[in-house]
Amino acid sequence: MLKWSMVCSDDQWMAETSRFGRRVRRAAMVAAPAIPVVILGVMLAAHTRSWTTERATANAAAAAGLVADVAISPLLEPDDFTAETVDQRRVDELNAVLKPFIGDEIVRIKIWDATGRVVYSDDAASIGVTYPMSHELEDALEGQISSEVSELDKAENSAEQEFDRLLEVYVPVRAGEGIDYDGAFELYLPYEPIAESIEADTRRIYLMLAAALVLLYLALARVAV
Repeated sequence: MLKWSMVCSDDQWMAETSRFGRRVRRAAMVAAPAIPVVILGVMLAAHTRSWTTERATANAAAAAGLVADVAISPLLEPDDFTAETVDQRRVDELNAVLKPFIGDEIVRIKIWDATGRVVYSDDAASIGVTYPMSHELEDALEGQISSEVSELDKAENSAEQEFDRLLEVYVPVRAGEGIDYDGAFELYLPYEPIAESIEADTRRIYLMLAAALVLLYLALARVAV
């Protein structure tokens, strides 16, 4: 009787062990697909943030470039970039047509010549001052629209310290008939609305991404089981 009881106990133990092993294997098979899905999700999330930031800043820069090309560039003359001294009469003329652009969407306008000198700004104290040329200004002088999100910590930004961050957009200008660019516009745009747009787009894409990853995991888990 005792032997029969011991045999039954051994059989029960082996059965329980077998069931436990099957449960562990099943859990491992279900969990295994989660690893690549999580890795994929992290990679896609990082790429999504970068993509939405680049897209939003590029769209804002393109819109600012269009304003500069269509509305501002035709107002300029070759002498605006070659005059050795500040012509107050010309500054007043440009103020009359350019200052109305200043508002919620554009907070500062500067016009640079090819040497890094500010030949016009709605901030009068900057006119006539030469600053070290940024990479973005150099790109604009080579014919490219360029932009950067600025922390406003450069010498040229002394008049913009009241703002937090701004998107600086540089647009090449050719006032004469030569092949070289005479200078560049610099338009300063508030970054906060752009940041809000980035956050909204990122959240929306994250939700769609999460749903897609859940469906992918369920499909992989079903195949694994």
